[in-house]
Amino acid sequence: MKIALLPGDGVGPEVIAEARKAVDATGLAVEWTELPWGSAYWHKPGRMMPEDGIETLRAHDAILMGAVGDPAVPDPVSLWPVHGSAPDIPGQGIGNPCVAVWSAALMLEHQGEREAAGRLMTALEAVCREGLRTRDVGGSASTAEVGETIAARVAQSSPRPRPLVARNRHQQR
Repeated sequence: MKIALLPGDGVGPEVIAEARKAVDATGLAVEWTELPWGSAYWHKPGRMMPEDGIETLRAHDAILMGAVGDPAVPDPVSLWPVHGSAPDIPGQGIGNPCVAVWSAALMLEHQGEREAAGRLMTALEAVCREGLRTRDVGGSASTAEVGETIAARVAQSSPRPRPLVARNRHQQR
């Protein structure tokens, strides 16, 4: 499966990294293509993606996208509200990755990988039930601690490992 990864802005890169770990833990053969199209990209050429961006995305089976939004980008350009990117906490390791992991599970289900999606959701639900939380939602764990715990649960539930293709092709435009 070819997945375009758009980490986005704010805490997007941090939480999407954890969602990617969880998907990788399923053992599915995934080829990731990380694309740097967010508000930081917009500040350089004045657009959210290159001219051929849609064609680039069409070459993938799915897109896993983090939050996009920056107070310095005009509203008509930004596609999502800035509050979703939590621009006040990036880099602190306190953003909750659970919604990004949930999005990844929905993406897998949509791609017909129902068993892997179910294992991802079961792991996510177990970690949430046990109370492991990041500081932004009243806990003490880091973004990575929550993500790694979810990924470990997914890996433990994997019926058989499948070869991973985790090529990271950064497209610089």
